[in-house]
Amino acid sequence: MPKEIWISANVAAEIISANSGRPIIPQYIRDLAQKGKIASKPADGRTNLYLRSDVEKIRVRAHGKKPSVADRPTQIALPMAVESNSPPVEEKPIPARVEPTNVPTSIVERSVDIPSDLPLGTMKRGDFIAAHKIAPNDFQKMRNAGVVEVIVGKTDKNVPVHYLTPEQQEQALAHLRAKGKIADSYDLS
Repeated sequence: MPKEIWISANVAAEIISANSGRPIIPQYIRDLAQKGKIASKPADGRTNLYLRSDVEKIRVRAHGKKPSVADRPTQIALPMAVESNSPPVEEKPIPARVEPTNVPTSIVERSVDIPSDLPLGTMKRGDFIAAHKIAPNDFQKMRNAGVVEVIVGKTDKNVPVHYLTPEQQEQALAHLRAKGKIADSYDLS
């Protein structure tokens, strides 16, 4: 049985550096030993020794180094496309899409979710909050203070839904503008 040769981290780093063609630091040797890639044993209370036969097997390539052209796979020649006798396809331009403005659509036309007995322009509370980027707790404070009252309806599953008429929306926006919660420039008309 061959005799085991134990070496220091510095010597191991030099061997791996020579085998890999790039500099290796002794800390890397310690990391390899912790991962079980290289056998190690304590030399004294502070340093370890590393098995030379394990060290000589290690090759390290540069991190993130791309393989050379010779390492890349080659492209297989594909068959040529067969020409068809069909006429060429005419390209037609696609009309530009007009983006909607930031005015909520429920002001322009009635949503199917809004009961027909409410006036045109009525919005769900959640849609109103989202459209004007109002913090939900600010809206709740307005309700608690009596600044705005919402109309409570029920869905077909008996879930309460809150609505705001156009007048209630304008009242809420005026209050929020006065408190500096939203910009003065937003106009519902």
